Amino acid sequence: MARAGAIKKAVCARVYRWRKTKRPLSEAPIADVALIMQAIHHRHRAGKTTSLRHLHKFANVPQPEALRLARRMEREGVAFIERNSVDAFESHIALSEATHRQLDREVGSD
Repeated sequence: MARAGAIKKAVCARVYRWRKTKRPLSEAPIADVALIMQAIHHRHRAGKTTSLRHLHKFANVPQPEALRLARRMEREGVAFIERNSVDAFESHIALSEATHRQLDREVGSD
């Protein structure tokens, strides 16, 4: 649990408030982005993938908002989306290796 708290703290330190606008990710809701990034990071380290279909459950936000956050994360280079041409909701989102390394460094520095 301490590791999860450290990741959330690391993410929250870089993100600001945002709601349904076209502001950059750095102004997105702290808790929403932190929970999504934390979940993706932990699932990746456990060898699991994360689909867009389930992304909203990690931050307990409506699915359209979670999808907007995912697109912003991809646009800003924090994550990338592997598109599924048959079912868009089955596309997978993953954090960039640089983002994983940064989260690991932040957690290790506590």
